[in-house]
Amino acid sequence: MVSTRRFPPSVVNKNGSYPKLLWHASQHERKPGEVILPRTDFWERWGKTTLLKTIEQYRPEHCRSMADAVFCCADLSTLSHIGFDFSRYLYLVEPLDENGKSLGDKIDTLPRHDIMWHDPLAGYVRRDADFSEISKNQARAYWEGKPYPSEDNYPLWEYLLPAVKVKGILKIDKKRLRYKWKIKL
Repeated sequence: MVSTRRFPPSVVNKNGSYPKLLWHASQHERKPGEVILPRTDFWERWGKTTLLKTIEQYRPEHCRSMADAVFCCADLSTLSHIGFDFSRYLYLVEPLDENGKSLGDKIDTLPRHDIMWHDPLAGYVRRDADFSEISKNQARAYWEGKPYPSEDNYPLWEYLLPAVKVKGILKIDKKRLRYKWKIKL
């Protein structure tokens, strides 16, 4: 079982603070220091997903398109919710801007979106070909970074970033249920 702690003990800075890193899940093996860019085949892979196309339809111009983003999150509970167990690798990554400069000191100010909006939207998309005003408002709330209003759930924030740099790797061996860290900070 993967710990739900944000970082493994070996990644904590010497002064006890946590580095400004995020999580990224992937099927593809990467090396420490490698830069991950958005997929070039996003819509070919996800284009049949009506939910994502619908959410993207209501994206404000100032927000990064899902097709132009590397998806990341701040904690493992978010990855667990979206199915990281289908991935072979979990990466601790440093967020980068379009020019390759670190955004690590700005993580707390980066735009984020609560993926909890996806669940109710998926229901509306399946039932409502015209996409009701309620659904449009929910899609807009996702893009505005509003937390989904629920007593039972807490926000599951995802970050849509232009690029990230691999800082740590957690390789998942599902057959043996083993996890192996490779860290380079």
